[in-house]
Amino acid sequence: MNDSQKRREQLLRETRNLYRTSQIPAVHPRYSAANHFLYGEDAKTEGSSSLGARIFISLLLFVIFASADYQGEKIWKLKPSQIVSQIQNQPDFSLNKIFK
Repeated sequence: MNDSQKRREQLLRETRNLYRTSQIPAVHPRYSAANHFLYGEDAKTEGSSSLGARIFISLLLFVIFASADYQGEKIWKLKPSQIVSQIQNQPDFSLNKIFK
């Protein structure tokens, strides 16, 4: 490598350091390898997952429904059998019904 190439690389590094922001742009975690290549640091996004909360809420609702079904209670003026029948109901998504 000659002096001009070394000087160009040094200027490029200095320019990157000058304009580098402290935050990595918001991109999908799938592209972490590209972020690591572009920014030279571990590009980890700091997002929290709500999976645990969603599972907890789902289990809580299921337990409430199962206990109401077991005891024969009504949920918001509906019997559990009515709720099950509405869940099992297949909606009609035919185009003829939509465009009438």
